[in-house]
Amino acid sequence: MNDLNFCPACGKNLPVGATYCPACGNSLNGQSASSGYAEFEKGKNIDRTKIATALLLISAATAIIGGLWLYFNATGFMDQFIDAYPQYKDMFSGWTSIIKVSGLISVIAGVISIVAAWLAFKRKAWDVTVILCIIVALLGNLLFGLIALWLIWKARPVFEVKDKTQGIYR
Repeated sequence: MNDLNFCPACGKNLPVGATYCPACGNSLNGQSASSGYAEFEKGKNIDRTKIATALLLISAATAIIGGLWLYFNATGFMDQFIDAYPQYKDMFSGWTSIIKVSGLISVIAGVISIVAAWLAFKRKAWDVTVILCIIVALLGNLLFGLIALWLIWKARPVFEVKDKTQGIYR
């Protein structure tokens, strides 16, 4: 029996009396209770981080390209709209700035997606990666952000864990 309250390999909380970690299969007494299953789960979680990385990079590309397009074409778009519907000129007079700000927000979401993708690829700072995925989802890339969030949430055991006693990642 072991009196640890968290797994030294993955950082997950352990049930009382556990002899191996139910999350990663790490043996707590020197022998692996189910190393085959643990390796299978580790491989699945690494695949999840790869998929999340790809989704975040796709999200970044679409957000940056779309945001730059919006920013640089806002004036022309609004001029065309007002030419086609002159009766709405007063109503939409300030929308060029709104469209440009939307484009900049999209570019920012793209940059945040790149940072989250890098952290997921390196499997570092799980908590920061989760927060960045939430921000990406809130800034407009809802589908990719939420799917990446779910994948990263499920893959937590393969992320480096900060050792609270020493203040280092392992």
